[in-house]
Amino acid sequence: RYLGAVHTILITHRHEDHWVVQNLLWRRPSFTSTPLTEARVFGAADVVATIPQVLAEDAALSWQAVSAGDQWRSGEYQITAVPATHGGGELEALLYVVDDDRRRIQGPSPRRLGPS
Repeated sequence: RYLGAVHTILITHRHEDHWVVQNLLWRRPSFTSTPLTEARVFGAADVVATIPQVLAEDAALSWQAVSAGDQWRSGEYQITAVPATHGGGELEALLYVVDDDRRRIQGPSPRRLGPS
């Protein structure tokens, strides 16, 4: 599937094995000639604070800080951030429940929770 059409990116926490902000640079025009769908990045405040402002226009990105308990809609998805136990209290780690009115999954690794 073409990843340029991805419109929602959920980041669980800021550890390097989960979040490498430099990977977003691949969306810049100097690295891709294919059209990009605007993508929204969601994560804890310490995650989204690492995103350089230049990517807003260059890489068709926007971002929003979320916390455990927040609920929002992104495209066809209803998303709920839930607390995760990770990082020894040094960071806010999140899991996400994603519902598209047909099925519900909990991430970071998709686990089907059953029909919506």
